Amino acid sequence: MNVIDNDTVEYLIYGQASLELSKLIAQRGHKISFISTPRNINRLPKLPPNLVPFINFIKFPMPQIENLLKNTEATTDVPYEQVKYLKIAQGGLKQSMSEFLKDSTPDFIPFDFTSYWIPSIAKKFNISTAYFSIFIAAFLGFTGPLPGLKNDYEIRKTAEEYIVPPKWVPFEATVAWKLFEVLPMFDAPMSGDEENMSDILLVRSCSEFEPEWLKVLEDIHQKPVFPIGQLPTTSYEDDSTTIDAWRWVIHS
Repeated sequence: MNVIDNDTVEYLIYGQASLELSKLIAQRGHKISFISTPRNINRLPKLPPNLVPFINFIKFPMPQIENLLKNTEATTDVPYEQVKYLKIAQGGLKQSMSEFLKDSTPDFIPFDFTSYWIPSIAKKFNISTAYFSIFIAAFLGFTGPLPGLKNDYEIRKTAEEYIVPPKWVPFEATVAWKLFEVLPMFDAPMSGDEENMSDILLVRSCSEFEPEWLKVLEDIHQKPVFPIGQLPTTSYEDDSTTIDAWRWVIHS
Protein backbone atom coordinates (compact mmCIF):
# COMPACT_ATOMS: atom_id res chain seq x y z
CA MET A 1 0.00 0.00 0.00
CA ASN A 2 1.37 3.42 -0.95
CA VAL A 3 -0.58 6.15 0.81
CA ILE A 4 0.79 8.95 -1.34
CA ASP A 5 1.18 7.66 -4.89
CA ASN A 6 -2.12 5.81 -5.40
CA ASP A 7 -4.09 7.13 -8.38
CA THR A 8 -7.01 9.51 -7.83
CA VAL A 9 -6.94 9.69 -4.05
CA GLU A 10 -8.74 12.34 -2.01
CA TYR A 11 -7.28 13.09 1.40
CA LEU A 12 -8.84 14.79 4.38
CA ILE A 13 -6.00 16.04 6.58
CA TYR A 14 -6.64 17.25 10.11
CA GLY A 15 -4.00 18.99 12.20
CA GLN A 16 -1.88 22.10 12.31
CA ALA A 17 1.36 20.14 11.96
CA SER A 18 0.31 18.52 8.69
CA LEU A 19 0.74 21.35 6.17
CA GLU A 20 4.05 20.10 4.78
CA LEU A 21 2.57 16.62 4.50
CA SER A 22 -0.38 18.12 2.60
CA LYS A 23 1.96 19.92 0.22
CA LEU A 24 3.93 16.73 -0.39
CA ILE A 25 0.75 14.80 -1.27
CA ALA A 26 -0.65 17.66 -3.38
CA GLN A 27 2.55 17.63 -5.46
CA ARG A 28 1.41 14.19 -6.68
CA GLY A 29 -1.83 15.72 -7.97
CA HIS A 30 -4.09 14.51 -5.14
CA LYS A 31 -6.91 16.60 -3.65
CA ILE A 32 -6.61 17.69 -0.01
CA SER A 33 -9.29 18.94 2.36
CA PHE A 34 -7.18 20.54 5.11
CA ILE A 35 -9.27 20.96 8.26
CA SER A 36 -8.25 22.97 11.29
CA THR A 37 -9.53 25.77 13.49
CA PRO A 38 -9.74 29.37 12.19
CA ARG A 39 -6.74 30.82 14.01
CA ASN A 40 -4.55 27.90 13.01
CA ILE A 41 -5.45 28.20 9.34
CA ASN A 42 -5.10 31.99 9.33
CA ARG A 43 -1.49 31.81 10.52
CA LEU A 44 -0.36 29.22 7.99
CA PRO A 45 2.12 30.40 5.33
CA LYS A 46 0.91 30.93 1.79
CA LEU A 47 0.81 27.94 -0.51
CA PRO A 48 2.95 27.75 -3.63
CA PRO A 49 0.68 28.84 -6.51
CA ASN A 50 0.92 25.44 -8.25
CA LEU A 51 -0.58 23.72 -5.16
CA VAL A 52 -3.48 26.10 -4.55
CA PRO A 53 -5.94 24.13 -6.76
CA PHE A 54 -5.25 20.95 -4.79
CA ILE A 55 -5.59 22.09 -1.16
CA ASN A 56 -8.89 23.37 0.22
CA PHE A 57 -8.76 24.91 3.70
CA ILE A 58 -11.81 24.27 5.90
CA LYS A 59 -12.31 25.98 9.26
CA PHE A 60 -14.02 24.34 12.24
CA PRO A 61 -14.71 26.80 15.12
CA MET A 62 -12.74 25.87 18.24
CA PRO A 63 -14.94 24.93 21.23
CA GLN A 64 -14.36 26.95 24.37
CA ILE A 65 -13.82 24.99 27.57
CA GLU A 66 -12.90 25.78 31.15
CA ASN A 67 -9.16 26.04 31.92
CA LEU A 68 -8.29 26.89 28.31
CA LEU A 69 -7.60 30.53 27.47
CA LYS A 70 -9.53 32.21 24.67
CA ASN A 71 -7.91 31.98 21.22
CA THR A 72 -5.95 28.89 22.25
CA GLU A 73 -5.99 26.54 19.27
CA ALA A 74 -2.54 24.92 19.06
CA THR A 75 0.21 23.57 21.28
CA THR A 76 2.24 26.71 20.52
CA ASP A 77 -0.42 28.71 22.37
CA VAL A 78 -0.11 26.90 25.71
CA PRO A 79 2.53 25.61 28.13
CA TYR A 80 3.02 21.85 28.20
CA GLU A 81 0.89 21.29 31.29
CA GLN A 82 -2.18 22.73 29.52
CA VAL A 83 -1.93 20.60 26.36
CA LYS A 84 -4.36 18.14 27.95
CA TYR A 85 -7.05 20.86 27.94
CA LEU A 86 -6.33 21.56 24.27
CA LYS A 87 -6.96 17.90 23.47
CA ILE A 88 -10.25 18.04 25.40
CA ALA A 89 -11.33 21.10 23.44
CA GLN A 90 -10.36 19.46 20.15
CA GLY A 91 -12.56 16.55 21.14
CA GLY A 92 -15.50 18.95 20.95
CA LEU A 93 -15.09 19.00 17.16
CA LYS A 94 -16.40 15.45 16.74
CA GLN A 95 -19.85 16.60 15.68
CA SER A 96 -18.46 19.05 13.11
CA MET A 97 -16.30 16.31 11.63
CA SER A 98 -19.19 13.84 11.50
CA GLU A 99 -21.38 16.35 9.69
CA PHE A 100 -18.60 17.12 7.22
CA LEU A 101 -18.04 13.44 6.41
CA LYS A 102 -21.71 12.92 5.63
CA ASP A 103 -21.27 15.08 2.53
CA SER A 104 -17.63 14.32 1.74
CA THR A 105 -15.94 11.19 0.39
CA PRO A 106 -12.24 11.23 1.31
CA ASP A 107 -10.27 8.04 0.77
CA PHE A 108 -7.89 8.62 3.65
CA ILE A 109 -7.55 10.77 6.80
CA PRO A 110 -4.14 11.53 8.34
CA PHE A 111 -4.43 13.25 11.75
CA ASP A 112 -2.19 14.45 14.58
CA PHE A 113 -2.09 13.74 18.32
CA THR A 114 -4.67 16.31 19.43
CA SER A 115 -7.29 14.66 17.20
CA TYR A 116 -7.12 11.19 18.76
CA TRP A 117 -10.89 10.86 18.22
CA ILE A 118 -10.68 10.91 14.41
CA PRO A 119 -10.42 7.10 13.88
CA SER A 120 -13.60 6.33 15.82
CA ILE A 121 -15.55 8.69 13.54
CA ALA A 122 -13.80 7.65 10.32
CA LYS A 123 -14.59 3.99 10.93
CA LYS A 124 -18.32 4.81 10.84
CA PHE A 125 -17.80 5.97 7.26
CA ASN A 126 -15.39 3.14 6.32
CA ILE A 127 -12.50 5.59 5.86
CA SER A 128 -8.91 4.55 6.63
CA THR A 129 -6.83 6.73 8.96
CA ALA A 130 -3.17 7.36 9.68
CA TYR A 131 -1.69 8.82 12.84
CA PHE A 132 0.89 11.39 11.71
CA SER A 133 3.73 11.97 14.17
CA ILE A 134 6.11 14.90 13.84
CA PHE A 135 8.73 12.93 15.79
CA ILE A 136 11.44 10.66 14.42
CA ALA A 137 11.21 6.89 14.86
CA ALA A 138 13.94 6.76 17.54
CA PHE A 139 11.91 9.04 19.81
CA LEU A 140 8.71 7.05 19.28
CA GLY A 141 10.50 3.72 19.61
CA PHE A 142 12.13 4.79 22.85
CA THR A 143 8.83 6.12 24.20
CA GLY A 144 7.51 2.67 23.44
CA PRO A 145 4.15 1.11 24.28
CA LEU A 146 1.55 3.28 25.93
CA PRO A 147 -1.70 2.24 27.64
CA GLY A 148 -4.21 1.07 25.07
CA LEU A 149 -1.77 -0.49 22.62
CA LYS A 150 -2.31 -4.17 21.87
CA ASN A 151 1.00 -5.93 22.40
CA ASP A 152 2.85 -7.94 25.04
CA TYR A 153 5.29 -5.22 26.04
CA GLU A 154 5.33 -4.17 29.67
CA ILE A 155 4.24 -0.59 30.31
CA ARG A 156 6.82 1.45 32.22
CA LYS A 157 5.41 2.71 35.50
CA THR A 158 8.16 4.96 36.90
CA ALA A 159 10.06 7.93 35.53
CA GLU A 160 13.35 6.20 36.33
CA GLU A 161 12.58 3.50 33.77
CA TYR A 162 12.79 6.13 31.03
CA ILE A 163 16.42 7.07 31.74
CA VAL A 164 17.80 3.74 30.46
CA PRO A 165 17.40 2.05 27.04
CA PRO A 166 14.12 0.09 26.91
CA LYS A 167 13.98 -3.71 26.92
CA TRP A 168 12.13 -3.95 23.59
CA VAL A 169 15.00 -2.42 21.60
CA PRO A 170 16.92 -5.46 20.25
CA PHE A 171 20.12 -3.56 19.42
CA GLU A 172 22.64 -1.49 21.35
CA ALA A 173 21.31 2.03 21.81
CA THR A 174 22.26 5.04 23.88
CA VAL A 175 18.89 6.77 23.48
CA ALA A 176 17.53 7.75 26.89
CA TRP A 177 16.13 10.74 28.69
CA LYS A 178 17.54 12.62 31.62
CA LEU A 179 15.31 12.43 34.68
CA PHE A 180 14.49 16.16 34.59
CA GLU A 181 13.41 15.78 30.96
CA VAL A 182 10.98 12.95 31.52
CA LEU A 183 9.32 14.13 34.74
CA PRO A 184 7.00 16.72 33.10
CA MET A 185 5.88 14.20 30.47
CA PHE A 186 5.54 11.41 33.02
CA ASP A 187 3.29 13.56 35.20
CA ALA A 188 0.94 14.23 32.28
CA PRO A 189 -1.56 11.53 31.33
CA MET A 190 -0.32 9.50 28.35
CA SER A 191 -2.50 7.53 25.97
CA GLY A 192 -1.89 5.38 22.94
CA ASP A 193 -5.39 5.89 21.58
CA GLU A 194 -4.31 7.74 18.43
CA GLU A 195 -1.68 5.13 17.52
CA ASN A 196 -3.84 2.20 18.57
CA MET A 197 -6.97 3.15 16.63
CA SER A 198 -5.34 4.32 13.39
CA ASP A 199 -4.76 1.92 10.49
CA ILE A 200 -1.16 2.97 9.87
CA LEU A 201 1.50 5.30 11.30
CA LEU A 202 3.17 8.09 9.36
CA VAL A 203 6.55 9.03 10.83
CA ARG A 204 8.70 12.04 10.10
CA SER A 205 11.69 9.92 9.24
CA CYS A 206 13.63 8.18 6.43
CA SER A 207 14.39 4.49 6.02
CA GLU A 208 18.03 5.40 5.25
CA PHE A 209 18.29 7.37 8.48
CA GLU A 210 16.95 4.95 11.10
CA PRO A 211 15.72 1.64 9.61
CA GLU A 212 16.21 -0.28 12.85
CA TRP A 213 13.97 2.13 14.81
CA LEU A 214 11.25 1.91 12.16
CA LYS A 215 11.26 -1.87 12.66
CA VAL A 216 10.95 -1.33 16.43
CA LEU A 217 7.88 0.82 15.83
CA GLU A 218 6.23 -1.84 13.68
CA ASP A 219 6.89 -4.43 16.39
CA ILE A 220 5.39 -2.18 19.07
CA HIS A 221 2.30 -1.06 17.16
CA GLN A 222 1.68 -4.20 15.07
CA LYS A 223 0.74 -2.17 12.00
CA PRO A 224 2.45 -0.63 8.95
CA VAL A 225 4.80 2.29 9.66
CA PHE A 226 5.55 4.64 6.74
CA PRO A 227 8.54 7.03 6.88
CA ILE A 228 7.49 10.12 4.91
CA GLY A 229 10.74 12.11 5.00
CA GLN A 230 11.82 15.01 7.18
CA LEU A 231 9.29 17.42 5.62
CA PRO A 232 11.37 20.60 5.87
CA THR A 233 9.38 23.81 5.75
CA THR A 234 9.23 25.26 2.24
CA SER A 235 7.86 28.52 0.90
CA TYR A 236 6.94 29.39 -2.66
CA GLU A 237 8.97 32.61 -2.44
CA ASP A 238 12.13 30.53 -1.98
CA ASP A 239 12.94 29.39 -5.50
CA SER A 240 16.58 28.59 -4.82
CA THR A 241 18.80 25.52 -4.70
CA THR A 242 18.16 25.37 -0.95
CA ILE A 243 14.91 23.53 -1.62
CA ASP A 244 16.63 21.27 -4.18
CA ALA A 245 19.14 20.30 -1.51
CA TRP A 246 16.28 18.91 0.59
CA ARG A 247 14.54 17.11 -2.29
CA TRP A 248 16.26 13.78 -1.70
CA VAL A 249 15.02 13.86 1.91
CA ILE A 250 11.45 14.78 0.97
CA HIS A 251 11.16 11.96 -1.56
CA SER A 252 12.97 9.29 0.45
